[in-house]
Amino acid sequence: MNEDLKKGLVIFVFLILVVGLPLFFIFKKKKPAPVVVDVPVVENKSTEVKSDIENLIDASRLIGGLPTSDKKIGINFQGDETNALIEYISFLDFYEKIEDNFQANISSPSLPFNVKTEISNYYDISRKLNLDSHIDSLNNNGFAVLENSLDSDNFYDIYDELYKKQIPALITSDFLIYYYQYNLKKVFKDVEENLFYANLWEINRFLYEKAKIRYEGSLEAKGNVNDRILEAQRLAAAYFATSLELLKPVDSQINKKNDISNKSLFTSFEAESYSFSLPEYLEVDVKKEVDLIRKAQASAKSPVLLYVRNYKDFLIPSEYKSNAKLNNFYLTTKWLSSNFPLYYQSADCPQCSLDFDDWRINIITSTFIAKDIFDSYQLKNKWARIYKTLAFFKGLRGDLTYVHYRDALLNLFGEGYEIEVVFGDNNPEAINNLAKFIEKIKEYSFLGIEGGFDKNNLEKRPSLGVKMLTDFYWPNDYIFNQLSYPQVLEYQGASLTKNNITSCSIKNQASNIRCNGFSLDIVALVNEKSLLGNDYYFQNSNYKNYQSQINFLKDQINQIPNIWHYNNFWKTLNIIKEYLKSDKNERPFFTKNSDWRRQELYTAVGSWVDLQLPMDKLKIYQKNQPQSFVPDEALFVENNYIEPNLDLINEQIANVNMILEMFKLLKVTDELHSVLVNLEDLKNNLARVKEIMMKELSSENLSKDDYKFISLFSLEMKLEQTENKILKIEGFNKKTLNYDISKPKLMVLISNKGEKPAFSVGPVFNYKESR
Repeated sequence: MNEDLKKGLVIFVFLILVVGLPLFFIFKKKKPAPVVVDVPVVENKSTEVKSDIENLIDASRLIGGLPTSDKKIGINFQGDETNALIEYISFLDFYEKIEDNFQANISSPSLPFNVKTEISNYYDISRKLNLDSHIDSLNNNGFAVLENSLDSDNFYDIYDELYKKQIPALITSDFLIYYYQYNLKKVFKDVEENLFYANLWEINRFLYEKAKIRYEGSLEAKGNVNDRILEAQRLAAAYFATSLELLKPVDSQINKKNDISNKSLFTSFEAESYSFSLPEYLEVDVKKEVDLIRKAQASAKSPVLLYVRNYKDFLIPSEYKSNAKLNNFYLTTKWLSSNFPLYYQSADCPQCSLDFDDWRINIITSTFIAKDIFDSYQLKNKWARIYKTLAFFKGLRGDLTYVHYRDALLNLFGEGYEIEVVFGDNNPEAINNLAKFIEKIKEYSFLGIEGGFDKNNLEKRPSLGVKMLTDFYWPNDYIFNQLSYPQVLEYQGASLTKNNITSCSIKNQASNIRCNGFSLDIVALVNEKSLLGNDYYFQNSNYKNYQSQINFLKDQINQIPNIWHYNNFWKTLNIIKEYLKSDKNERPFFTKNSDWRRQELYTAVGSWVDLQLPMDKLKIYQKNQPQSFVPDEALFVENNYIEPNLDLINEQIANVNMILEMFKLLKVTDELHSVLVNLEDLKNNLARVKEIMMKELSSENLSKDDYKFISLFSLEMKLEQTENKILKIEGFNKKTLNYDISKPKLMVLISNKGEKPAFSVGPVFNYKESR
């Protein structure tokens, strides 16, 4: 036998053993039918034991956005391609409440004071600030709040001016809240500017290429025929092509000089990196869609999605316009929040936007997208990074997502389902499968307070559907709508007072009704006891059904596991809750009076407003950095003081720890080291503040380093540009309330220094609300 024949036989035997036998046994097995039959419903029995993962997933569906869990389950999530369950993990999984085993030991002076004789720096401060009309409050309460007579109108500049006037600094709770919220806004903006754009480009490019290859393969196989699967595949490609067209730099956004410091433009290198060309078969409709989006002028029929939509929704907020990447990122996120409707035009939904045939294609498209996202762990993790960060820092409506669609598909049709088979025109069960899928999707529900739409309300049905990115959402409007007409009815008092800013009159209604909510409604949800005896609250809540509606909202809140750690809105309300419930027995003498309780309400509502305002533009104040700042020569700094509240500072530190851990999981801190540095700095500064607070609450003397830290902490930054300080919320009958925190006031506070009590001064929110 010659050598060539021997080699041939060896290769033949090898192929038989390695390839042929496995294939024989595979095909010998009976294949399952491609169309999945009904899955029997198994009732939950009390004896049924669920795994931790099943419990986690069940709990996650109570909350909108990408689902999240209400407890840690001990799984080692790595945030990489092996992470199969990233969609079920959230920021709140990393929250750990800080409990101190600490007993305050505060030396309380006898009240009232005679500040003119007992306060060591009274005359010095009184020459610089007019205290005349506040002597009684200082004597009786140990603090007073003054109108701001300084030239400065923001927190940091006020501290700078106080230092120049040699007035001891008081670090107020208001400043701590502003400082904390500014730094979180800065971290989020850093992630938006430097991480989101590139990630979103990669995600959309991957999904577009996958959709394009699939469509072109089907087109070649089937030809250009009227086929629903083919049309759905084309729509998926057009959807992501639109995203890429919105993301990519246009000519007017390209910096020909390659000035990398100019964030309003892309560099030539970036323009080349983020380039994209439309295939001929998508060019007409996608370009028309992008043109309508960029003009953002009126309602029109979407060339891609085939239903009428309001293109004014694409108006870009001012804080996104100055950065080219953020400008394009914002437009793309709004496009990705486009609805794939759950209902079609019928008696059940006469106002719906698509007829049955177009709707059917639309639904099939959404199932392709859901499968494409979750077939790639790496892609899914990148998308979770964007989705979960936006959900926490900006808030997203509780609504259907591709997680819910993916789960429903798996539940109904099993792991090996093929969309082309399940919903294809050749399958006699296709419409029945579609109906089962929609019914399964309708089982998901979201509470009103998390932004869920009422499925039983026919007017809301056109809004129901799946979105790749749900709408940005804070619950203000829902809360205030539930506390206004027609849910809350007529005023119950004998007559309106000048303090009432919530009422209005309407035709065919004899009594005044409640037309809008107000700030203390928010406080009522978290700490109603703090409003006892508050006449302003009584005058604006004395309406029929008000209390029952407050209870209704509280009941919804109680239905959501760990809602206080759900996103930054609820985290802020939790900070307010912790701040207001703080045990006054564990706090200094100046907190134990009704004036202080009233001032705490201003702090609470000021923090709620500040959360929702754009971030101020600050820069590092170079002359007040540690290497150049020498406060030892200035004796007045030895009267620096931090308003001590361990409940407040502990909650802030716990939140920063939570964000840090979640960002580590999402690999945000790996890709963007500045985020890690900024969060660590924030955590360390808050820890240092807490250390000084505990000394004050233990009646310990502060060290020179402590006094120096307080000065540096309050003088670290300088304002470059202030942003709008008025939040506007529209109520019933277009009645708008303005919530204004511009130009802070000054708090003068007596800190007990043993035999030498002294004044220190710091800024607090100047809160006003008006129509």
